[in-house]
Amino acid sequence: MSISRKFALTFSGLTLGLFLALLCLQWFEVRAQTQQRHLFLSEQRTFLRHWITADHQSLLEETRGMAYELSKNSSAALSSPLPSSDTQIWELDSSGNTTIHRSGNLRPDDVKLLDTTSFLKGSLRPEGGWFYFHNNGAFYNATYAPTQGRQNWLLQIREWDPGFLRKLSTLMDGSVSLGSVDRAESQPDGDRYLISHNLNDWRGQPLMAVTAHGRYPFSAATWTESKTPVIVFLTFGVSVIFTLALSLHRWVITPLNDIKASLINEQIKPVIPYLNRSDEIGRVARLIENTGAQRDALRKSESELQNALDERNQLGRDLHDGIIQSLYGTGMTLATIQARLPGDDAINRASLDQSRASLNEAILDLRNFITGLEPEAIKQPTFTAAITGLINSTETELKVKTKCSIDENLARQLSITQRAHLLQITREALSNALRHGEATEVSAELQVNGSYVEYHFRDNGRGFTTTNNSAHEGHGLENLSNRARDLGATFSVQSTPGMGTHLKLTFELSRTKIA
Repeated sequence: MSISRKFALTFSGLTLGLFLALLCLQWFEVRAQTQQRHLFLSEQRTFLRHWITADHQSLLEETRGMAYELSKNSSAALSSPLPSSDTQIWELDSSGNTTIHRSGNLRPDDVKLLDTTSFLKGSLRPEGGWFYFHNNGAFYNATYAPTQGRQNWLLQIREWDPGFLRKLSTLMDGSVSLGSVDRAESQPDGDRYLISHNLNDWRGQPLMAVTAHGRYPFSAATWTESKTPVIVFLTFGVSVIFTLALSLHRWVITPLNDIKASLINEQIKPVIPYLNRSDEIGRVARLIENTGAQRDALRKSESELQNALDERNQLGRDLHDGIIQSLYGTGMTLATIQARLPGDDAINRASLDQSRASLNEAILDLRNFITGLEPEAIKQPTFTAAITGLINSTETELKVKTKCSIDENLARQLSITQRAHLLQITREALSNALRHGEATEVSAELQVNGSYVEYHFRDNGRGFTTTNNSAHEGHGLENLSNRARDLGATFSVQSTPGMGTHLKLTFELSRTKIA
């Protein structure tokens, strides 16, 4: 995967991560404020129930106080302070008869509740309490308490006080009203709330409901209300990431891609814009520039050296194929002339022998000169020592394992030229094995196989496909093939990718004594 693609995926991941983080924050905010709403509503219900219960509990204590006074003295005047002038005090006996201790707008005969048998039997608790009832369209609340010894009930009754609702509104910091029970406690939308508290009759059944509604003291977290800051924050975050991405792409990703292209194509042009930078990119660009200059100089030196070697080799071949062959032909002509001379012509025969000896010395000197043209031709005392020294030099310099197996008796039968050819073939094969094949093991072997001489060179390098040698010829296999032809040998190559290379030269033993 390219650097640019990885960078694009990273940028997309950061943007998506930021968006998901904002959604999570929004979700947690909505959830937290929803819980806060529920807690607030629960507290408001508790407060509403507390204020209503506290008011009725106060009335119940007054009723109990008056019941206690009547228990001591049935004719005692009820001196407890009453909440309002509309408050009425009745005393009920077990038969449903009513004694009025304080009268008001409500008459006992008008209250149908008092005629209910189940109301008098088991509906009133011994410790006292309160309940609510309707009568002729009006709504009343009553507190009751038993009188000691008289087995009667003292009731304190008052019509629902609107002032009490106003007091509750102030305490609840909202609006409190009295309504029917069938009004559902559904929460309105937005920042408003609605709660209710049921007022039960003497049977414990809901009769009316006190409803309180108002505004939440905090804003509700909804997407509609918070989308603007979320969008602004998201836009800012994406802008920061995008700006960072552009800067990173401009100052890091693009230079790295150019450096990569420069290294792959071996060209200095892609990194020229970064040569004057003082950061790491600039130092790498200057290092590539220096490396490129050294690489070009090395290639030029290699080319010049190869041209010089080619010229020397060509000169050697020209001398061998031209002058030496002409001299050899001249020697053969002199031998023919000598054979035609009379047997008693000793002077001319002696002259011809001297001339042929001079020609042979000239041929030997010329061959030695040609051999001197070969790079480091035979300078060792024996051919075996020359091959062994050449191969073993790589073991010392490049830590390559080497093996050399030369039949010295066979090597002595080779001419100087043939030795030079075999040495040069070994040098070329060794260079290919190390430079191109990256071999770590090489071996050379010279042996007799019947009437033929075989020379083997093996390496464990990368190898190549022998069905298409065009990519491996040139100064490699072509030179080896030419020298094998000069040697009069059959040349074969066996190589498989990853399995190394095996070079084999085969020539007749008798041919070694001719050239």
